[in-house]
Amino acid sequence: MLTRLALALAGVILLAGCSASAPQEPVEPALPPGDVASDDCIVGIWNLDVATYSADSESFMLSLGIPLDYFLMDGDGKLTLTNDGLAATDIALNIDISIAGNVIEWPSYYTATGDWSRTGEQALQFDNWTSVGDEPDLPPDVELPDLDITQLSGVTSQCSADKLFLQGPDAPFGSTWTR
Repeated sequence: MLTRLALALAGVILLAGCSASAPQEPVEPALPPGDVASDDCIVGIWNLDVATYSADSESFMLSLGIPLDYFLMDGDGKLTLTNDGLAATDIALNIDISIAGNVIEWPSYYTATGDWSRTGEQALQFDNWTSVGDEPDLPPDVELPDLDITQLSGVTSQCSADKLFLQGPDAPFGSTWTR
């Protein structure tokens, strides 16, 4: 039982930077897309700062009172945001954790595409987000939230020439990207 719980928690950790809650029904009526400018700082190819994401994930699990013996995460992630409003992500992370002596090694792969737009100075909206490829290889009794969403608005973004920070609404932590 503890292994299943730990595996589910590890999955939630991977998804936390993207969305803190289960998919919600689309807002009726759906919000119109915002603006996309070709000179927007956010346009380009970004690489996930895995060390920061790992540290934030571990801190989050510890804040929940999960008795971690150790937590290791490695891998890479790429996020592409184009000047015509398309977004794509390809993330491959390996998580190796031990909880109360139960070791869990879990490779995680996530590839998705969708549309993005800016709805405020530091706010983004993602529309038509759909995962591409295989489903995660999890035991049948472990359920993770589905990241196929019709719309995710209110994503906080902070951008500089070489650093991008994104955090979903109500997410316990965000993700840092570099180029």
